[in-house]
Amino acid sequence: MSIINENMTSKEMLGILVDKNMEDARKAKARGELVCWSSSIAPCEFTETMGICTIYPENYAAVLAAKKLAPEFLEHAERKGYANDICGYARINLGYMDLKKELDEIEFPLPDLVLLCNNICETLLKWYENIAYELNIPLLIVDVPYNHGDEVTEENIKYVESQLYDIIHQLELICKKPFDMDKFQEVMKIASDNATAWYGATSLPQNREAKSAEAFLESEYKYIKEKLEEILGITITEKALEDSIVLYNDYRSEMRRFVEIASNRTDIITPLIRHKIIKASYFMDKKDYLEYIKELNKRLRLMPANRSKNKRIVVTGIMLEPDGVIEYFEKYGMDIVGDDLAHESRQFRTDAPFSGRSLNSLAKRWTSHSACSLAFDPYKERIQYLVDLVNHHNADGLVIALMKFCDPEEYDVPIIMDRMKKENIPLQVIEIDQQAKSFEQINTRLQSFAENI
Repeated sequence: MSIINENMTSKEMLGILVDKNMEDARKAKARGELVCWSSSIAPCEFTETMGICTIYPENYAAVLAAKKLAPEFLEHAERKGYANDICGYARINLGYMDLKKELDEIEFPLPDLVLLCNNICETLLKWYENIAYELNIPLLIVDVPYNHGDEVTEENIKYVESQLYDIIHQLELICKKPFDMDKFQEVMKIASDNATAWYGATSLPQNREAKSAEAFLESEYKYIKEKLEEILGITITEKALEDSIVLYNDYRSEMRRFVEIASNRTDIITPLIRHKIIKASYFMDKKDYLEYIKELNKRLRLMPANRSKNKRIVVTGIMLEPDGVIEYFEKYGMDIVGDDLAHESRQFRTDAPFSGRSLNSLAKRWTSHSACSLAFDPYKERIQYLVDLVNHHNADGLVIALMKFCDPEEYDVPIIMDRMKKENIPLQVIEIDQQAKSFEQINTRLQSFAENI
């Protein structure tokens, strides 16, 4: 019997599948079976064929960070001598590994072997090398060479192929049983289907002005729908999709209403309260959240508009976190009255217009989404949008919450700075790093900004 069903939300399905993977690993460890830590791009089809439970340190590091549990492991890794400018996920994982081997806990079971493919991330080589060294376990590696030409050379193919055969040989020695090629073919078929479905789910056309973009995206959504139906053994009806679009459009509309109402109730909707109200939508069932936000908006509208005496600020970027960063806005007398944050207002800015076909409506939502740094924006509509947002809210300034290592955001900064200077809009850039433990630079910049606007 399937552990997921058509009545579940995607969030619920994902949570169940992730929990099951972790529980399977814990049970395997308890039974004395092998557990593998794998990089996210390694060929786990080999371990699956050999019946080895495989889990992913990168994913679990992200989970720990999201749960605000990372500092303990980051600090431990740094006490061990790991520099604080190496990959945050690596430091979390290495700190976790060291603490857990001492405490003998198996929340995220320690591995019996590690599987590595460096492909796009060279830091993985040293990261997984250290895991294997510290735990004294086998390390299986696939080194993918950089291809310098238009075609993959025969030498490169042979190099990778020989490593794959070597992995098979090593697994046979570790598991003390032969590699089952028939089972491997079955596993590869499943992996191929999943990869194709995932590609379809993430193939948002960037050239949204092209006449074919909408039809292309609709076809991708159709493929994903059919694959989900096949995998889950359910039928996703047109009615169900339409109901979902109505629900999410209602949610977006109510959220836009909230941020507008809140901008004129800054005496009670502080920056941190505003942030937590919006963030709650990520963790609650949409139907439940919609009822709560409707009720909140109703109550806020009954209250008289009352702005605090603080400075009025618009924020743009990917996200404004952790809470400690937002607290500096409150400390220095700045209210957040509007935002262009990808994790806040930007995600509910655009509705899915009804077109008579639900998948087409979903496609139209993307092709009509504008003024976004993460989408192709050749006319830099985002710049004018920010000017208009500042003026709409009668704001005293703009803060760019620049996510560290986010190229799409970083390329926009010089253009935003130039335009704000021309518009005589005060601007401050702060750098957001979710792994940071100290925010002194942000503190200094926001204090100075507040004093000078």
